[in-house]
Amino acid sequence: TVVRADTTKISPSFLTGLMLEKESFIEASGAGSTGQTELRKQVLEDIQFVKPTTKLNELFDIIIAPVDKQIAILEQEKKVLAGTRDTLLPKLLSGELSIGSEAAA
Repeated sequence: TVVRADTTKISPSFLTGLMLEKESFIEASGAGSTGQTELRKQVLEDIQFVKPTTKLNELFDIIIAPVDKQIAILEQEKKVLAGTRDTLLPKLLSGELSIGSEAAA
């Protein structure tokens, strides 16, 4: 299911926060067999929330923008670190690479 914000009514950042808050409800509302679940449009349309004013939407975006940027940076760093781990771990386990005082010699 794809959800897009009508930016004349709600900011994408606010909608993202709302969807994250309702994530467990949305996941539980899927119907179908394992791996083939489907979410009816009506489930999302029935979610009730207080719609922020335009000014509040703008303030929320100003506050959350640096947080979103930092999250993106950390996600990228996480991928790089996972790649490094996946490269080094087999070498450490096989003895091809060692750590500690032996490595300095």
